[in-house]
Amino acid sequence: ENLTNKIHQGLDPKVHPRIKIQKIDGRDVIIVEVKQSADRLVLASGRPFKRVGKSTVRMGKDEYERSILEKHKDKLQFDKQICKQTSLKDIDREKVRWFLREARKHRGLKISENADLSDVLRHLGLSQTGKLTNAALLLFGNDPKFIQSEVKCIRFKGNKPVKPYLDFQTITDNVFDLADQALDFVLRNIRKAIWLVPGQVQREEKYEYPPEAIREAIVNAVVHRDYLSPSKVQVRIFDDYIEIWNPGGLPNGWTV
Repeated sequence: ENLTNKIHQGLDPKVHPRIKIQKIDGRDVIIVEVKQSADRLVLASGRPFKRVGKSTVRMGKDEYERSILEKHKDKLQFDKQICKQTSLKDIDREKVRWFLREARKHRGLKISENADLSDVLRHLGLSQTGKLTNAALLLFGNDPKFIQSEVKCIRFKGNKPVKPYLDFQTITDNVFDLADQALDFVLRNIRKAIWLVPGQVQREEKYEYPPEAIREAIVNAVVHRDYLSPSKVQVRIFDDYIEIWNPGGLPNGWTV
């Protein structure tokens, strides 16, 4: 009973072990059975530990904090949180209509572009009990004020990230238009070949990087960023390459 109490008091959240004494080779052996906790994060004497192979090692502060965030990620998801002090007046109705037309054309979404705005947002999961979520403002906001809805674009001289910049722009807009404006920045800062084809009046043009691939990379960076981080998505153009960076990381415990 004393051992049970010590184990119970030393762990947080509390764990209820099953303890029994069994004779093995003529000796009394104490067997402690502990079922897997529904809470995967359990502290021992106020400190976090983890299993590495057959060893038990103490978790570092950063790793423990990441584990806590991973545990509560559904509650902490930025896009699902209510955006306070906002209303339907903050939503760009034309952008919503444009989205519904595109979604119907490419995905078969059966919502009329003339449907009631509040009904549309509720159907898309962008409002809760009549209140707008952060995702609603990120996607369709007239003037989103989140730092997460910004993309920083820089054109460096040469192949190193040093000043002075040849071109610089911080883009703030809804998620849909962010990608288009960032692509415009890239296209005006990369080389383009132009030539005349014999027998044709119109000239041929070709960028050194495929615009479709650049736009897709920017879209992925914006959509899959960590929205709990205050850092901006960055598009960095050098003489010989382009970097597209976003804040985020692999799920807790994953490595590359």
